[in-house]
Amino acid sequence: MGHGAARRFGEADDSKGLKRMCGIVGYVGAREAVPVIIEGLRRLEYRGYDSAGVAVVQSCELHRRRSVGKLRNLEESLRAEPMAGAF
Repeated sequence: MGHGAARRFGEADDSKGLKRMCGIVGYVGAREAVPVIIEGLRRLEYRGYDSAGVAVVQSCELHRRRSVGKLRNLEESLRAEPMAGAF
């Protein structure tokens, strides 16, 4: 996959055993992770998700942000309170 690899995958079972789709984007590399993850989520948005979130490691701590609704809601939250991390 090379330097700064990204992956996406996901089908999961809900509590009733029904299939539901989820999209997961991951990044580890030299660049800031949040913009890379947001772009990956944007590419999956056509699938009609009802929420989005990101998690990054900064100073050996996991930081996460989630938003209900469209990806733009998460982007607005990140503009208001930026997050940083390389993975």
